[in-house]
Amino acid sequence: MDNTGQWNISLIDYVFTPVISSRIKSIYINVGNQDKLRWEGTKNGELTTKSAYRILSHEHHDNVDKVWNKIWRMKIIPRVNLFTWRMAADVLPLRENMNGFLKHVNPCCVLCNDNQPETSAHLFVHCAFKRAVWFGLGIQITSYNADFMNWIRSWFSPDKWEWKEISSICWQENTGGRCVEKRRNKCISASNTTSAEDAKHDIFYVDASYDEDNGTYGVGIIYWRDNRIADISFFSGTTTGPTTAEGLTIQKTVQWATQLNLSNIRIRIDCKEAVNFLNNKTSSWEWRTRTILKDVSNFLDNHVNIDCKYVNRACSGEADTLEKWSRIRKKCFVSND
Repeated sequence: MDNTGQWNISLIDYVFTPVISSRIKSIYINVGNQDKLRWEGTKNGELTTKSAYRILSHEHHDNVDKVWNKIWRMKIIPRVNLFTWRMAADVLPLRENMNGFLKHVNPCCVLCNDNQPETSAHLFVHCAFKRAVWFGLGIQITSYNADFMNWIRSWFSPDKWEWKEISSICWQENTGGRCVEKRRNKCISASNTTSAEDAKHDIFYVDASYDEDNGTYGVGIIYWRDNRIADISFFSGTTTGPTTAEGLTIQKTVQWATQLNLSNIRIRIDCKEAVNFLNNKTSSWEWRTRTILKDVSNFLDNHVNIDCKYVNRACSGEADTLEKWSRIRKKCFVSND
């Protein structure tokens, strides 16, 4: 500045570049006031807690993984948003996390029996049971051994159109997540039992659903071997009623079992009418369904034995998942193995 308190124009032009020189000279100098520190976060130059917090928050969010914002901005029901966030943060009440607090919980996954810690990454990506569910739903899941979050980020890539389905499948009872929870709870409650009935070897858990509005049905079949899910099949189509759908479920299961060359077919279903009919007990089913099951019985009399028992729907959560999904999506899949 010169002796008058104004900018020394010649010196500024000599020292700085034209752009910087122009900006300096544009600053107004009030000779009558003393210099004072001003805060750039507000219009009046006064520091406030609100403005400081806003600036610090902005700097913090610039370094945060943007996938978290994408998760909360997904246009799905809020419960799925919350579940997806908890899954990505690995704060679900899984056995590995529970063991960290309680110390006496077995941290290993009870679904695949591979002695792997039950974390979000294992349960939703690496677990053999869950991968069978993904495969059955027609969704290819790439294994992310290094970073589970990379799998979450891949949902939002331009070519990943199934992101909304994937997040919902991880949660909804009729498309995956709660089915996993039910199966986990069933496995945990049965982990201390060793009866022959609890041993899941060469056994089919089946279920069917029917939509009265459009006449569509879905069938889900889960084949267990050596206490693990060995394979899955599901069907969809149109039929005359819910009982007919249950009859078709038994028929599809028997057909698949004969392809596997099983001499003893063990079926678990949540329909008591089907169990009663196949066990030669009183049944009040309509003639269409009775015809289907009578054909099944005649076939079994000449070929194999059948052991059909009733189970609660909670015990066949995977089959319930597949049948609802196949009916809604109109999908079919039959294993050739």
